[in-house]
Amino acid sequence: MKLGLALGGGGVRGFAHLGVLSVLEKAGLAPHVVAGTSMGAIVAALYATLPSLTEVETRLADFFRRIGPSLLELARTAAVSPGAIPLDRPSLMDAAIFHGFFDDLIPDIRFEQTRVPLAVVAVDLVSRTEIVYRSGPLRPAVLGSAALPGIFPPIPHEGRVLIDGGWTCRIPVDAARAVGADRVVAVEVSETPDDETGQRVPTTGLGIVLRASEITRDYLARLRALEADLVLAPPTGHVLLYDVGSLAACARLGAETATAHLPAIRALFDKHQT
Repeated sequence: MKLGLALGGGGVRGFAHLGVLSVLEKAGLAPHVVAGTSMGAIVAALYATLPSLTEVETRLADFFRRIGPSLLELARTAAVSPGAIPLDRPSLMDAAIFHGFFDDLIPDIRFEQTRVPLAVVAVDLVSRTEIVYRSGPLRPAVLGSAALPGIFPPIPHEGRVLIDGGWTCRIPVDAARAVGADRVVAVEVSETPDDETGQRVPTTGLGIVLRASEITRDYLARLRALEADLVLAPPTGHVLLYDVGSLAACARLGAETATAHLPAIRALFDKHQT
């Protein structure tokens, strides 16, 4: 029986995925296949290509240390940009700067070269369809999956223009099954608590459109979650997507959540064998 891990998007909250993976490995439950969307795609790709989880954590921590100042600057810019949407260019971060950070992070190899089967989800702006990548060049697929609209530039690739897969598939359960998973554990790290800010009614047309888009993506995520055998939801909603000072805290929350659900994860194996 093959266990698949479906890793969702959520910015720095995705460090919780490392905590989940650490607990699973120590329990002898390392996933046989991995799938990811957005930040989940980055973690899944590094896990599938690097020889150890320690190296994944080291590389990601170094990446966030380098990109941290740029993320904070983007946050300040977004605060004065309506809905964080630039009206005179494709994205807040210039394409050259984006590639300068992300090209160093993601290996320039093919999916066929990963040590475990991997699937990455992105959305094509041209055909308006969801694309599940399981073969071909790894880097453009992962960068496309992480290209948050308005913040990071779309990624041209093989006649497509790719953006963040979370717009259609925040939790890539089907993608994990597509690469051979019999049972799928999904990890959701993008939920935000219903605080005062979240409950505030938008007062502009743009704000209303953005909130409607958010509602749609949340609804789709809940539908995808129903397809998983088990959903882990580390309580990371209070962490800002760009808060690089919370990496260790997110990893800890992921580990605590996975530890609490180890009996349920083991039961997936028992249920499959009976």
